[in-house]
Amino acid sequence: MLKRLVLLLIIIVVPVVSAENKNITLEVQTGEQNVVWSNDTNENLTVHTLEVHGNKTIIAYDGNMVSSYNAYINELKQNISKLQNELDNKNKLLAEYITYKKKNIELQQNISKLNNQITTLKAENELLKQHNEQYKDLITDLMNKQSNDTKSSYIESYQNAKKDMSNFKTAIIISIISCILLGIMMIIYRKKYLYPI
Repeated sequence: MLKRLVLLLIIIVVPVVSAENKNITLEVQTGEQNVVWSNDTNENLTVHTLEVHGNKTIIAYDGNMVSSYNAYINELKQNISKLQNELDNKNKLLAEYITYKKKNIELQQNISKLNNQITTLKAENELLKQHNEQYKDLITDLMNKQSNDTKSSYIESYQNAKKDMSNFKTAIIISIISCILLGIMMIIYRKKYLYPI
C-alpha cells in the first residue's frame, strides 16, 4: 500500500516539477524501500527512469509524439462523445421501437378482435336476413290468405246480399201479388154482400 502511495505521489508531483526543470533526480526512502526517480530531457526526447529496490523502469518519449498522441486522444474523446450521443439516440429510438412494437402487438390483437366481431356480425347479419326472408314469406302468405279470405268473404257477402235482395224482391212481388189478390177478393166479396140502396 505504501509502495503504491509513493508511486502515486511520484506520478502526480514529478510531471509538474519536470515541466519546470530539464534534469531532475528524486530519491525517496521509506524504511526498507528505496525509490529513485530521474528525469533527463534533451531537446525533443524525455527519458524517465524509476528504480525500486534495484529494479529499473525506463520510460522514454518524444515531445512531438506526446503532443500528437494528446491531439489523437482529444480526437478520440470527441469521437467517443459523438458515439455516446449516437448511442443515446439509438437507445431512445430502440425504446421508441419497443414501445411501438408493443403498441403494434396491442393493435394487432385489437384488429383480430375486431375481425372476429366483424365475422360474428356478418354471420348474425346473414342469419337475420334469412329470418327476415322467412318473416317476409310468412307475412306475404298471411296477407295473401287474408286477402283471399277477405275476397271470398266479400264474394260471399255479395252473393248473400244478392240472394237477400232477390229474396226481398221475391217477397215484395209475392206480397204485392197477395195484396192485389186479397184486394180483388175483397172487392168481389164486398160486391156480393152489398145491397144496393
